[in-house]
Amino acid sequence: MNTRNQIAATLRRGLAVGIASGLACGLVAGLAIAVIALPTPGFASGAYTARPPQPGASGIADRAKYSLGQRVFNGKVKLEASEDAAAQRAQLEKLQAALPARVAAEKDLVAMAGRLSKKQLAALEYFVDQRYLQSD
Repeated sequence: MNTRNQIAATLRRGLAVGIASGLACGLVAGLAIAVIALPTPGFASGAYTARPPQPGASGIADRAKYSLGQRVFNGKVKLEASEDAAAQRAQLEKLQAALPARVAAEKDLVAMAGRLSKKQLAALEYFVDQRYLQSD
């Protein structure tokens, strides 16, 4: 009976030592990973300031045309009368079809037919082409 108790005590001590050494190994490995993952400013070659891209870098070639088209699209510019409503209607229907479904449900570009100047229509086409790019 005494031998049985000694064996059980030895097993318990061995189990406790095994658990403790396993935890220690896990802790050491975790610390090593954490130290490696830390950013090290010593490797940097100089000061770096993260800046957002500049307005011209977004790929919009003609900022003035884009801005006018955006204002026409949002209804923030006075529409000029035009006598060519039928041709404008065809162009505006094509633009309306190019809009995403959620935007097309809210915006009726065809209603502007006959009320846009050539410059406003060209700017609106440019805005829609740039803003709602179609992935073909």
